[in-house]
Formats: sequence, C-alpha cells, structure tokens
Amino acid sequence: MKPERNFPDDGPGAVEIGVRWSWLDLSDGSFEGGDVDDFTLGVNWWLNPLTRVMVNWVHSRLRHAGEADSLSIRFQLDF
Repeated sequence: MKPERNFPDDGPGAVEIGVRWSWLDLSDGSFEGGDVDDFTLGVNWWLNPLTRVMVNWVHSRLRHAGEADSLSIRFQLDF
C-alpha cells in the first residue's frame, strides 16, 4: 500500500482494517478434539510505503473447553 501522505512528514499515513472469522474441526475418527471458532480484528498503519505497524486481536473459542484472547503487535520495515 502507498499512503497519499507519509507520516510524519506531511500526513497521517494510511490505515487498513481487516476482519476474519474461521472455524476448525479438530476431531478425526474416534478422536474427539472439538471445534474451534476464531474471530480476528486487525489494523495496519502504513507510515510510508516501506513501514507499517500491525495489531491483531484474536478471540478463540474451543467448544466445551473455554475461550482465549490474544493480542499481537508487529512492526515491519521493508528494505
């Protein structure tokens, strides 16, 4: 992605927002592993065409076992 105005020179950069839902069946034959549902919300902040900050929040639910939340933050520099 190429922001119209790069941060911090002349603008805020650019923001991308992504949403994803996924499902996984962990059972196989006689093994009952259950089902997992994931909901992911992600935000990418492009400071310029070569630099971005990525934040993802994932909410997972394993049927009959519980729920979990995770937050990941990454910084990418392309050279």
